[in-house]
Amino acid sequence: MIVTEVGNHRVRRVELNPGTTPPPNDAALLVMELNPSLVIYGTVGKTYQIEYSQTETLPLVWIPITEVSLSKSPQVWTDPRPASGIKRIYRAVLKN
Repeated sequence: MIVTEVGNHRVRRVELNPGTTPPPNDAALLVMELNPSLVIYGTVGKTYQIEYSQTETLPLVWIPITEVSLSKSPQVWTDPRPASGIKRIYRAVLKN
């Protein structure tokens, strides 16, 4: 997203692939990171497996991403490598 003050137009250009077109010399460049976050409510000290599915039809196929040991509840986990252009459904499952 390139933001600049020109006439009545505050937003000049919105790009989904930042860096492909250089901004004008008088503009500021703003890059937004849209990584999904989960707020996990659970038992402190317990381990939860974070999983995702890319399908919305049953049966869902769950793919493990990582494990999180809760140091507090609630605890926020952010996906460091979200899928680009693909819808994901997340869940946290208590490990035995």
